Amino acid sequence: MDDFERAKDKIVMGAERRSMVMPEEERRNTAYHESGHAVVAKLLPKTDPVHKVTIIPRGRALGVTMQLPEQDRYSMDRDRLLSSIAVLFGGRIAEELFMGQMTTGASNDFERATALARSMVTQWGMSDAMGPMVYGENEGEVFLGRSITTHKNVSEVTMQKVDAEIRRIIDEQFGLAKKLILDNRDKGGARRGRACTRLLAHSRERDPKPASGLFMSAAVAARSLRCGRFRLMLDRPLVAGVVNVTPDSFSDGGHYLEPSAAIAHARRLADEGADLIDLGAESSRPGAESVSAEQELSRLIPVLDGLGAFPIPISVDTTKPEVMRAVIGAGAAMINDIGALRSPGALEAVAASDAGVCLMHKQGEPRTMQLEPHNFELLRNLHRFAEMGLPVMAGWSRKSTLGAITGRGADERLAASIAAALLAVQHGATIVRVHDVAATRDALAVLAAMDGHGGRGRP
Repeated sequence: MDDFERAKDKIVMGAERRSMVMPEEERRNTAYHESGHAVVAKLLPKTDPVHKVTIIPRGRALGVTMQLPEQDRYSMDRDRLLSSIAVLFGGRIAEELFMGQMTTGASNDFERATALARSMVTQWGMSDAMGPMVYGENEGEVFLGRSITTHKNVSEVTMQKVDAEIRRIIDEQFGLAKKLILDNRDKGGARRGRACTRLLAHSRERDPKPASGLFMSAAVAARSLRCGRFRLMLDRPLVAGVVNVTPDSFSDGGHYLEPSAAIAHARRLADEGADLIDLGAESSRPGAESVSAEQELSRLIPVLDGLGAFPIPISVDTTKPEVMRAVIGAGAAMINDIGALRSPGALEAVAASDAGVCLMHKQGEPRTMQLEPHNFELLRNLHRFAEMGLPVMAGWSRKSTLGAITGRGADERLAASIAAALLAVQHGATIVRVHDVAATRDALAVLAAMDGHGGRGRP
């Protein structure tokens, strides 16, 4: 059987070049490069399983990460192609992060990633911006008299748009792969370190071992959520940082009413590790009065304009269709609607975009929602929502229910808020909406270290 395995590897990966002597630094760089491919492949959905990783030179490659499909496949969907592009970038990203350098070893990865992105846009109609149309002829090989001249069937302006769309796909998948590696760089512990040392010392090929903790959880349960130009990976609990541009929110009303203060606070939360920002301009606290769409937009648009190139998605809390359309046009990547799109025209407003949507639960109206609260009943049964197969967001931060239990004011509920966030994650929440990002991230890291499943345990 070993003979068959070696023969298969020779055909698929090329002949071994064991006589090739590589300096220690180059072997280490190759090990990190191939590890980058393997980690991104493990963490992303719709990727073929990693079958083997080698740092023995084969063919023209200094190392190879082999993925094998679990079943026959005759076509590729867009998400699988995007994941393939991200996996190709994992090698270069690992080189930069762990070796602090760039090498020529990623050149073939870039060629393949660019070719995939170009085909998605120009041949397969997988670009929303360019639509279902073929751009440019497939020239093929110059053979048997085929014309060597180039035939243009699109304008220069159109080709510029095509190039921009290819650039967008490349940049998004590069950013996604980098985020995955950064988020998981310290989550394998000494076990992976010893395995890497043995790999470098002996230069032996080995089947990839199951990674501990977050890596195994991600491989089993990785999903993603498309939010405008972003794709949020749901292989670990995400943290949404709250920014209220209101004068009357129960916890921080008036603190960030000025656009400059709100923008600065959003940046601070991102620096603390927020995965997305939840921006609200109308208070939904018990007893709050509604505001007009014009007033809501006057608070939201300056902040969205100020965060135009923000590196993480911005979600906007609103129930008004006209506000939804305006903020999506201004760059919002998600709509968080406490009315669950029940307002006339709300469903159509978000359906016409690529923004993500959160259908938030509320009981009654802000003026009456606390007459018969059932928050803990929801928390105890949160797993039933998670079992539907959709991401679940939980927003317990500083809520009055916690104040009723602890007897503390809104600014004194940090401990209770973190406890509620951890319970929500253990009961199936995918995203926790919080005011205190840094403290919540620390608590989730401890939970992840304890349960070994990326903080996604079940009750």
